[in-house]
Amino acid sequence: MNNAHDHPAYQEGRKRYFSNKGKYENPYPPGSLEHDIFERGWSQALKRTPEITIREAKKTQTQKMHEEAAKELKRNKAKEAYLKSKGD
Repeated sequence: MNNAHDHPAYQEGRKRYFSNKGKYENPYPPGSLEHDIFERGWSQALKRTPEITIREAKKTQTQKMHEEAAKELKRNKAKEAYLKSKGD
């Protein structure tokens, strides 16, 4: 295989960039040929992605963080109410 773009790891890197919304997770061991080729595919997807897509991915991450914080707050309030009802 003479062209890295034809390598399955390259294609996987490009696909994972989009499926992971820009989060870098390389499944290949560092130092391996596949690791480098995956990274090349991921990087090329990053370079060719419009800025707005990256902002949308970050916005989604921020929304998830806010949702988790709201759930945690709700759990804490429920716990406090339970303890208060038990007299602790």
